Amino acid sequence: MAQQRFYVILYFRANRFYIIDKLVKPIRLLDGSQPKRFNSIFAYSTNYSEFDMFSLICKWIYHLIGWKVVGTYPHEIPKKIIIVAPHTSSWDVPVGLLVKFWLKMDAQYYVKKDMFKGILKYILPLTNAIPIDRSGNTNFVESVIADYKQADKRTTLITPEGTRKRVKKFRTGFYYIADGAKIPIIPISFDFEQKKIEIHPTYHTNGNVEKEIAEIEDIFRGVPGCVREYSFV
Repeated sequence: MAQQRFYVILYFRANRFYIIDKLVKPIRLLDGSQPKRFNSIFAYSTNYSEFDMFSLICKWIYHLIGWKVVGTYPHEIPKKIIIVAPHTSSWDVPVGLLVKFWLKMDAQYYVKKDMFKGILKYILPLTNAIPIDRSGNTNFVESVIADYKQADKRTTLITPEGTRKRVKKFRTGFYYIADGAKIPIIPISFDFEQKKIEIHPTYHTNGNVEKEIAEIEDIFRGVPGCVREYSFV
């Protein structure tokens, strides 16, 4: 039997989030509860904040396109650095942003300053993007370490490959930031083959650079990215 379609209407009014589903059969709503039935129309309301509402919408979209998240994001760790790989395509950005807003990850990430032009100069700051000068005249690692030491709470996201092309080794900036600021690393992999984002166990550095970077690289080795031939192997 062919899968039957359903339609979902979402709207927001007076600080209340309403979901109305016209369905062939009941399903669970975004927060996992069962909807109320009114002649095949399902309606539900609750007192979500605007940010909670946006989180639920991102979660709904994520499930709609068939993706899943494995693992638990460590909100309880106030200062940490997230590394995401493999980064093989611009499609990594919308997939990653959906998860960022769904899980309420208060993470900043770096974008080359040339991107902050036109409409993007208004949109990128809304996603916690920070412009970075890649001219080579700035000591990026030391400046980020200093920011961490001054902050009570800070999360930074970095792609350790440094490019969307295939690489044999990760760049080491993320490691020296974590080791210098005495913060843990949160490895997150993007598996486009299984449509899975996996939040791996927290990794703590001990100063053994070569050994520990190799261990971190092994977490991502063989994970298929959006462009398979550019994946880390």
